[in-house]
Amino acid sequence: PTVATPTASLLRRSMWPLEWSLRMLPPADRILLVPTAKDYKASSLSNGINALSHPHRSKAEAIKAAAKGWKLLIVIARMKHTLAVGLAHAHSSRTSSIIQIFDEEGNDVSTQENWLKTKGLLEFDAPFDEDEGVGMMLGYDECLSDVWGPPQTISSSGHPNRYVYDSAVDEAMTSVYRATFLLAYDMNYADDELKCLSGSEGVAAVADKIVAKRDYELFERLLSVVEAKEKSKFNVRSCRKLLQMMARSTGKGARSSNRIAMANKTLQGLSTSIEPDVELYDAILAIVDTLGHDQLSDSIEKLLDDDTRKRDHELSVFLRRANFILNLNKRLEGGSSYLEKSISDLISHGKPRVSNSDEINTAILSLIATHGWEEVSGVLEASLNFLHTKIPSRNRSFSALYSRAILLTDLHCANHYTFVQACLADFAADFVEKLGDQPHAATSHLNGTNGNQQKPFVDAIRLVMRYGTKASFDKLGEWAVSNEERLSALLNGISESNAGMGPEALFTMIRNILNKCLVQSVVSSPYGWRSHKKEDGSVPPSIHIRKVLEAYPGIPQTTDEDGRFTLHYAVDSKSASFEAVMDIFEGRQRYYDRLLKIFLSHFSAVMLCSCPSTQFSQSKSCVRT
Repeated sequence: PTVATPTASLLRRSMWPLEWSLRMLPPADRILLVPTAKDYKASSLSNGINALSHPHRSKAEAIKAAAKGWKLLIVIARMKHTLAVGLAHAHSSRTSSIIQIFDEEGNDVSTQENWLKTKGLLEFDAPFDEDEGVGMMLGYDECLSDVWGPPQTISSSGHPNRYVYDSAVDEAMTSVYRATFLLAYDMNYADDELKCLSGSEGVAAVADKIVAKRDYELFERLLSVVEAKEKSKFNVRSCRKLLQMMARSTGKGARSSNRIAMANKTLQGLSTSIEPDVELYDAILAIVDTLGHDQLSDSIEKLLDDDTRKRDHELSVFLRRANFILNLNKRLEGGSSYLEKSISDLISHGKPRVSNSDEINTAILSLIATHGWEEVSGVLEASLNFLHTKIPSRNRSFSALYSRAILLTDLHCANHYTFVQACLADFAADFVEKLGDQPHAATSHLNGTNGNQQKPFVDAIRLVMRYGTKASFDKLGEWAVSNEERLSALLNGISESNAGMGPEALFTMIRNILNKCLVQSVVSSPYGWRSHKKEDGSVPPSIHIRKVLEAYPGIPQTTDEDGRFTLHYAVDSKSASFEAVMDIFEGRQRYYDRLLKIFLSHFSAVMLCSCPSTQFSQSKSCVRT
């Protein structure tokens, strides 16, 4: 079975003498720990194995006699064991470290043997399992005292605010142990196989040595360790460098069955907790060009279909995979089904968050530029739908929404796909939902008090007004009329951000917001409109309409692109108040009265200058009539 640490259980189950048992261990298993359950003082260990008790000295001598080419060391280690007890669960954690290392003569070799202190290499606390054979410890039992002896210190504390598996922690008890161990390892494998036991960093060090010397014999030995040990896997860098080495190989056997097997094992040896980056995907494409896709298809499919990797399936990961698959499909005559599976994985496993919206935009636009609209349409539609359906409003920042607005605008200008139109409507719904979730933040963006956010906010409002539905308009209206400061910020923000577009564009946008969002809304609470409170504590339900008409009195008597007046929208709306209808109607009358006064003053001035007094009197009487 695949194990996480060297299999001392092979010795425990063997009936052969110790010497033969050690010989049968695979290279990566040739390291042993023997517990003494006793804390020998460093001063006494300066005498080496002579300081050990008779039973412990017997074990040391047995290892020395049987293990030819092995090094015997004495190790002082420390272990901290914490047990947190909750209402329904208990959680145990152990951390261990090496304090000092002595050789059998009693010399302090902590510096020379510093590689043994690498985190994760020696697992003093790895439990032994009779079936799986996990652990490098000989004589390990489930009881800690059999390995570490009694604890040196015990402390406990209450943690009312901490949680273990969703249960409040009532108490946490910490025990600190210190004990001495016999450690033996095969020196023939210390520089390579055994160092891989520290994890991917140890594997990477050996991989660097292989690439530097192009040592394929060592490469095969490394692959044996990676294949056998779950903890000893390739990281992205080491996997990429080894694949690049094989892809560049042009000598004898470069495309042999053995080299193909090595490439497959390298791909399958990538740690499942790691997602390939762009450079690793390029290296995979290069090895496909060298060895052929048919030879590597199973390994590529396993890499893309690994369940552990799918747990971290963010949108950026999906787009990176999509780019790799599209490049791979260009090399295949009939294409592949990888892309459909990847889209399905995004829907099923995609994490409801986006770490960097600008990165997403750049990746999508790069895909379009590289592969074309037709090839990318499925990826694009899946990505935009994911942003709308899978990312909850609480996980959407205004900055992310602004970036999405820019992306959708660019996509719409470049290609009028039907699904882009639908995505614009989805954006409108998401943006107004965010307004409801964070109304004060939205106001600060409009006021310019939250950085340079005013223009992108107004651009987003413009998209809402152009592509939104009635539901989106209603939510925008509810947000705007709930507070006088909010409505003022909206009007001022639109005015300031549209300064370079001319008065007509500004007037049209304000009119559309009034017609489709504000006339349907009613100020139902005096909160936010205190300066307009009446004696009975209420406020006029159409106070927001009056505020807009004071700033833009010409709106009620102009028609929009559908040929409708503001009064039409107010009368047709079931939610508009009677006061709103009357304010709009009276606004029209006031506007015409104002125009008439202006006309009369200009007309009178013209007539006064060009007509005799008797004719002017007659003309004035006529105009009054």
